[in-house]
Amino acid sequence: VEGNYAVGVVHKDHPSTIVAARKENPLVVGTSPAGETLLASDVTPLLGFTNEFQFVEDGDVVVLGEGTIEITDLDGRPVDRPVQTVDWSVEDAQRGGFEHFMLKEIFEQPQAILESLMGRITEEELSNLVPVEDVDKVKIIACGTSYHAGLIGKYILEALAGLDTTVEMASEYRYSNLARETALVLAITQSGETIDTISAVREAKRRGTTTMAITNVVGSSITREADHIVYTRAGPEIGVAATKTFTTQLIALYLIAISLGTRRRTVGAEQLRVLREGLRRLPSQVQQVLNSKNLIKGVAETIHDRRDVYFIGRNINYPIALEGALKLKEISYIHAEGYPAGEMKHGPIALLGPETPVIAIVVDDLVRPKMLSNIGEVAARESPVYAVGLEEDVELEKLVDVVIPVPRTNAIFSPVVVVVALQLLSYYTAHMRGCSIDKPRNLAKSVTVE
Repeated sequence: VEGNYAVGVVHKDHPSTIVAARKENPLVVGTSPAGETLLASDVTPLLGFTNEFQFVEDGDVVVLGEGTIEITDLDGRPVDRPVQTVDWSVEDAQRGGFEHFMLKEIFEQPQAILESLMGRITEEELSNLVPVEDVDKVKIIACGTSYHAGLIGKYILEALAGLDTTVEMASEYRYSNLARETALVLAITQSGETIDTISAVREAKRRGTTTMAITNVVGSSITREADHIVYTRAGPEIGVAATKTFTTQLIALYLIAISLGTRRRTVGAEQLRVLREGLRRLPSQVQQVLNSKNLIKGVAETIHDRRDVYFIGRNINYPIALEGALKLKEISYIHAEGYPAGEMKHGPIALLGPETPVIAIVVDDLVRPKMLSNIGEVAARESPVYAVGLEEDVELEKLVDVVIPVPRTNAIFSPVVVVVALQLLSYYTAHMRGCSIDKPRNLAKSVTVE
């Protein structure tokens, strides 16, 4: 067999035996309390049967019998793959009264953020979060939504830790001509199985650098490849479109940046106090955004039949414009693009008109005057403008069709509250279009092919 694979084979003369193997693609086995032997590419579909799993590695041969699991190498020698417990319940992997998993997972974000913060924001816990010495620069590698988290991570690490940070698509990392990597390579993957990200981590290690990964899945492939791991603790995410795994990736990035910033003395005692308090407020602030669901549903009603939608933002919320556009296109199938607001006049403004709505993010006082100017330019082309803005921003309300209000936060935390509003907007738009929300066409939860 050539290429990458995870395969299970049953012979017609031995129907009670499955022989399985993998190369590069994930494979997990487990045994239920009733003695059933189980095989899957991920732990989530097996949660109703067991919480204890063994993660198969390349070169392993697995034989599943009636109540038995044998794992050997290609020469038949037994290999030890320790049993790992995944602390997720079957209830976590059910819709729980919500129409779709995606909607459930959007509404789980206050609790997911709380879980991600728990036991991590005392000074001692923060100091131990990143066990890497002498970090001078960081290179973030990721794909898709995780790449957008990485773009925000660049702002966070530069602002709080004073670290020169670059962000690369994991699929492109291997093509750089560096003989030796000198940056701390920080990989982000919600599943821990994204093959391009795993391959990039392997390449970074070959180039001689330390690697660290942010992931949601205990025991996933990335946890065996990277030198250090930070778990997001989001719980199982069934919907293909990432929601709570994205916001908890941001939480992990805040914690990493604060940890490095305190060590490098770029974050002082008073700033640390303010940052910790800001993190503690995020769950309740996200809940405030969720409480605006009916207003957001009204905006979805106005855009659900449009062919194109543009998202604009500046500074740390430019990547959120990218993420908002990605969410809309992947589940509603509407063509959507995210742009830095300052780039609209360099091309995209030619596409604006009465049939092309624009979603503007206006929550950062530093860039607010320029955002208001950009909104004026858009409105002059007769495009409908909807803004995600701060509560009671009277001037903004006069310039746009609708303001989706979000609570004021420290500007560095604003992406967390803004993205939740855009997730809801995408969800309700897709719902009105009758789309397959949890399983969008042509997409998969774990991208295990290059």
